[in-house]
Amino acid sequence: HLNEHSQIAFEEGRVLRHRGKIDEAIGRLKDAVGMKMDSKSVWVELGYIHETYKGEYAEALTCYRRATNKDNQSVNGWWGQARVLRTTGHYRKALSRFNRAVQISPRSKMIWAGRGEVLFYVGEAGEALESLNRALMLDKEYAKAWALKADILREVGREDEAENAQD
Repeated sequence: HLNEHSQIAFEEGRVLRHRGKIDEAIGRLKDAVGMKMDSKSVWVELGYIHETYKGEYAEALTCYRRATNKDNQSVNGWWGQARVLRTTGHYRKALSRFNRAVQISPRSKMIWAGRGEVLFYVGEAGEALESLNRALMLDKEYAKAWALKADILREVGREDEAENAQD
């Protein structure tokens, strides 16, 4: 019954998050951990709440790391770490996490676009454009990738291509 109760606590935590009851959601998710539901899903959910709703990046990073410690193939754990590290300006570390996430999930336009963004921040405009092109191959109408591509092209002095990327 312990497993069933912890699963219920996990689901209740997710529902509370969707309803905007963030502190209650954190409490229920921590209950799930306390009931031995120490799974990657709980840690990813807690990381997402701390990152997105609370702006608590150190805590979010800890949660996402626990997810990848539980399951080295947790794409959401690696992607969460990458987002937090990008947000906090640790671009090289973010790049290593984006690289790991894209290895696991090579068909994610969002991961390719995020990778492209941090590549640009570390001075790799050519590689950044390649990543953005990968994102656009997956979804030719992905607005974020087009916008990033236009910004990078403009930054490297390719104005005509930047104009085309924005159309």
